[in-house]
Amino acid sequence: MTDIELTTQLNEKLLLSELNNTDKVMVLCDTNTHQHCFPLLLQHVPRLTDAIVEVVEPGEETKTLVTAERLWQSMQQHQLTRRSLLLNLGGGVVTDLGGFVAATYRRGIHFINLPTTLLAMVDASVGGKTGLNFLGVKNQIGVFATPNKIIINTQFLATLSEAEYYSGLAEMVKHALLTDVDMLKQTLACQPTDTSTPAFLQLLQRNIETKQHYVTNDLYDYGIRQALNLGHTFGHAFEAQAMTMQRPIAHGNAVAWGLLCALYLSVQKHNFPKEWLTILFQFTRDNYAQLPFDCSHYDHLLALMYADKKRVGENVVMTLLSNIGQPQVQQTVTRNEILATLDFLREY
Repeated sequence: MTDIELTTQLNEKLLLSELNNTDKVMVLCDTNTHQHCFPLLLQHVPRLTDAIVEVVEPGEETKTLVTAERLWQSMQQHQLTRRSLLLNLGGGVVTDLGGFVAATYRRGIHFINLPTTLLAMVDASVGGKTGLNFLGVKNQIGVFATPNKIIINTQFLATLSEAEYYSGLAEMVKHALLTDVDMLKQTLACQPTDTSTPAFLQLLQRNIETKQHYVTNDLYDYGIRQALNLGHTFGHAFEAQAMTMQRPIAHGNAVAWGLLCALYLSVQKHNFPKEWLTILFQFTRDNYAQLPFDCSHYDHLLALMYADKKRVGENVVMTLLSNIGQPQVQQTVTRNEILATLDFLREY
């Protein structure tokens, strides 16, 4: 299992063993984390002053083979070896991209994830999934590669906008739906100003433990780990559709809408308590952007869902719930059921 450090204060000791056993260090940032987070990292880990720094543009459009090739070229030019280390300092785009590049350069070099967004802390940086987008489909190219270490430092949360906070909170809602009612109530009551409180730190720890539980029991995503896909078959299609329209949306918005879709289908197919669908519907309406799609986009959304990695034959397969804490993986959903769900979501 990957060593995960949850801390409220960066310090060099967190990286000491890795830095002592490497010949060269490359830090991967996006333009935002390079400006707002890298100076904080240097302040607490001055040994990184001599690190090679690569900066990419933020956003899902960066997760491409073109960007990966650029980073491989830089690694080659700076003569990184199998004993070199890549530090991924950023959100999910940086950890997905950096993990893939590290795992494939020279058949794999060491890498550490330092997530800077709430979304990456509770989801993207944990679990060993890496990926690039390909031909308009999210995370179509990728490998399972476990970081040597994950350092989750809550100081970075102070750099987040309210929109970025809610983007991460959507994944926390998902984890709570997979766990129990108390965790869900705590999560729905969270506010952007809570991120430095002991209660929020405990909730963050519980989210990490939830993710680790599924990953440890099913690293390669063939069984129970698919519970973590709750809401994501719809959510990934929404993200891809928005990129096609050149109107990118935050991952958290897509997940929030996707969770509503999954809960709607759970009510229809598994008698999931309808009152929780009503509560989540209102929570999403209060805190997330409005769905930018209409019925003219249905055909393309369907095509994207049929292109999803978790499709089996002619069926779209997704995770649903029979109750809070009771995921039902590998549930078959028909075309007509998807269309009815999209109609429901348009009420949002």
